[in-house]
Amino acid sequence: MKTIASLTAIISITLSSLTLHAQNDSSSLPMNAPASYQNVNFNDELPYVRIGAGIWLPQGKLGEVMAPSPMFEFALDFANGHELRSVEIVMQFILPEQRRAFIYDTAAGRFTGSSNLILNGILKFKKPIYSTGANRVELGAGLGISAMFISENDLDFKDAIPYESANTILFIPGVCWYHSFKDASVLTLGTDLHIAPYTVAGAELSKLGAIAFIPKVTYRF
Repeated sequence: MKTIASLTAIISITLSSLTLHAQNDSSSLPMNAPASYQNVNFNDELPYVRIGAGIWLPQGKLGEVMAPSPMFEFALDFANGHELRSVEIVMQFILPEQRRAFIYDTAAGRFTGSSNLILNGILKFKKPIYSTGANRVELGAGLGISAMFISENDLDFKDAIPYESANTILFIPGVCWYHSFKDASVLTLGTDLHIAPYTVAGAELSKLGAIAFIPKVTYRF
């Protein structure tokens, strides 16, 4: 139940950010704007769907516990008409591979646990810093929540972990190179820096560090 509650909280925050952004866009229209103007503006502000994949590369103490792991991303990209800046609402799914299991020493006994999913919900802002022809380079920065879901490795200790997820604030700066095609689709190559200070409550090694890199490739429809 704790896992479901954490997952629901992340999705709710992400959807709330989406709703707030849409309301702000609507409120920016003049009250007496003609219908044709409103229609053009609405179409310009429709979000793009972007999907991608990459590799989560944990560093420092986090890298001692977790190995490089696959990451998958789904995003809604809200760009203004001239794409001078944009806002993204991003969901990232990381399938972590552990080098060392978390060790718990409780009154019920000594057991281990491991993570099989890290879920990130992010609100990200981006701005181009260089463009030429169909190519451009963008800097971005985002803020969100990261949840590392943890389960027992031994079924004899089911529900013995005090908290089924390690939740933390996530800060995510990054840089991306974009190539636009004639059909308005976009291919992206980039790298994000994840700063998320995970604390695994109850484990012998509770402080995991905070730094990971994610080189990734994405495609915008």
